[in-house]
Amino acid sequence: LKRITLTIMRSGTSPHLVGTRGHGHGCHLQSARSLRHSTHAAARRRSLVSRSSSSVAGSVTPDRFEQRVVEAINEEFPQNKAARVVDSLMNYVNGERLEQGMQSAGTFIRGLDAKAWHDPKDFPWLVKLAEAHEEIAAELDTVLADAEAAERKGTAVWAKAARAEAVAYGPNWRTLVLQDRGRWEPSNTQLFPKTTALLKKLKVPSSEVFLARQAPDTGIAAHTDECNYVLTAHVALRAPEGGLARMRVGDEWRPWVTGEACVFDGSFEHETHNGGEEDRHVIILRFFHPEITATERSALRLLFDC
Repeated sequence: LKRITLTIMRSGTSPHLVGTRGHGHGCHLQSARSLRHSTHAAARRRSLVSRSSSSVAGSVTPDRFEQRVVEAINEEFPQNKAARVVDSLMNYVNGERLEQGMQSAGTFIRGLDAKAWHDPKDFPWLVKLAEAHEEIAAELDTVLADAEAAERKGTAVWAKAARAEAVAYGPNWRTLVLQDRGRWEPSNTQLFPKTTALLKKLKVPSSEVFLARQAPDTGIAAHTDECNYVLTAHVALRAPEGGLARMRVGDEWRPWVTGEACVFDGSFEHETHNGGEEDRHVIILRFFHPEITATERSALRLLFDC
């Protein structure tokens, strides 16, 4: 059967599967570096979906395809070990939402610890990454110093947000992607070789890594990322002094401080504003909520491979 994605679902594009090509600071890709897969593994997972039905690919209806995916998950992960992932998929299909105070998500896993801000110290790899912020910033400065060379050597360097839902990010939001959907971007990682090597050395469990630039006197409008099982981390590389560049998650505003990290749950309403006179640069990483089990991560990967 040819490759099919859950974008055929009746609600349109599924947040379970879609990568953040727009690269706002939301989470629409639920993969992880630790779950990177080989071509053989991906083919095997697609074959699981294929084996669960004799339907012809071109005639698969959304309902039938969803059923086949559930059957494939249950075959690969017996004894209900991925029950929460199946529930998450079906909740999305049925239009159910997680609505609790300032938390709002259309794709969610039940029972996760829900808080707007997480303590960066709970993630040792993030602490070490923040300690190396000057090394990352030095590579950033090299890229910024010769924009033409970076654009020539890299891919979609300082690209605008691309998704329709990324309109909240505004026209001045720019990103440079190092990792997308658990896969390293070969040309852009060459622009940041030391940063890439450090991320791999620290075994950062990321699904996405990218540099983000926010221009002075701009902001990102209040929104939610519609997903509660992926967290987002920032390490500030260049931030205006005096707390002029800041972000609200839930009901609390916090400033970016050069060299410091923060972690938040994007299913809580959040917004940003750069009130300084210079660009704010951060490196952004997305990774699974720590209460998602290894089995559930693998089950989510099966969804992506479909």
